[in-house]
Amino acid sequence: AQNRVTEIDPRLVEVVQTVKEISEYREDETLRGATALTESELISEKRLGIITQMKNGAIAGDPLSIMASVEALKGLADDESVVSLDGVIALYTNHAKLLEQDASREEYFKNIDDIAQQGNWFEGFSALALAELLYSENAERNAAMQKAQSAFALIPQGNNDSPYARYAMAETTNTLARLHNIQGNVELALDSSLAYLALPKVKTDPRSAVDIVNNLIFSHSLKRDHKSLVYLSEAILEIEKTNPSSLPGLSELRISQAMNASVQFERALEYSDIALEKIEHSGIKTQAIYNRAIALAGLNRISEAKEFAEDSGINLNEKYLLETETRRDALYLGFLLAQSTDRILATALYNRQLDVTSQKFLENNSRDTTAMLADLENSRERQAEREKA
Repeated sequence: AQNRVTEIDPRLVEVVQTVKEISEYREDETLRGATALTESELISEKRLGIITQMKNGAIAGDPLSIMASVEALKGLADDESVVSLDGVIALYTNHAKLLEQDASREEYFKNIDDIAQQGNWFEGFSALALAELLYSENAERNAAMQKAQSAFALIPQGNNDSPYARYAMAETTNTLARLHNIQGNVELALDSSLAYLALPKVKTDPRSAVDIVNNLIFSHSLKRDHKSLVYLSEAILEIEKTNPSSLPGLSELRISQAMNASVQFERALEYSDIALEKIEHSGIKTQAIYNRAIALAGLNRISEAKEFAEDSGINLNEKYLLETETRRDALYLGFLLAQSTDRILATALYNRQLDVTSQKFLENNSRDTTAMLADLENSRERQAEREKA
């Protein structure tokens, strides 16, 4: 094992070791830190926790959850650490209403732009963070990255005593690490991950540190770095003993993906089964279903793989796979199933995977360019409106 570690990027080893250290923090140490907070700091931490809940409601597209958090935030006493959070309340109140109305994209971004232009630094930060979320949901990755970087630029530098500055720094650094991982930018993902783990606030939020490792498994899977995948998979299993991921089953999901990519189908099947038992999130469960079917097919348990896939709603129709399906996991599954029975189809599905990968790359670039141009045009329109006013 030691020899394998020496072949791994030292930054990756540092990330894993840091996450292990954070995960081993004793609960009583965290409690002692909490009791040392002043009354004003406790109020700030409560407010920031509620803001996180509002953002989670936005991620889930749940207006009722957002409004419940808005009302909870209104009910807390004001503190003097930040000018006002009225803009944050207005931002999410309007966002919840827009969700209920099934509003247009332009309406969502007008709400964000109004708060970003008129509020204090934290209100502007919150608006840009919500914009990043919307762009990420639409796979407009460069635009999302641009908003995250703009949000980062708003954070007052050298203001480590402010709980709001610490919160914003942790949120944005984690977001940048996540976006680099999604784009497969392993070098930048590692640097951002280390920057995030160095922040004091992360010491009291070990679950977010675990998510950093899960995200790195994803990016190294894209890179097809099998040695690093095995190292990360073994590390996350050890870490999970004391500190589970923020999403139940996510670690087992990532491990099953890594094992499939490393052609270790027995282990992939084992961890996909565990993931399916734990997972609550429907989107993640879908990925776990593909992982299990791929593992079965990789083990040449063809009839089981087909039966499980069809029972789970995966369309394995040959014409559909070759002409309509764009999910690479589905195409890879079809390829594995066809290998033993129809080499011509297997070759066609392999080529289809390459075509889809290329098309998605071009589509993402086109979508990102369109999004940034639209954002620029919206900014110009809002500026014109303000000048007229």
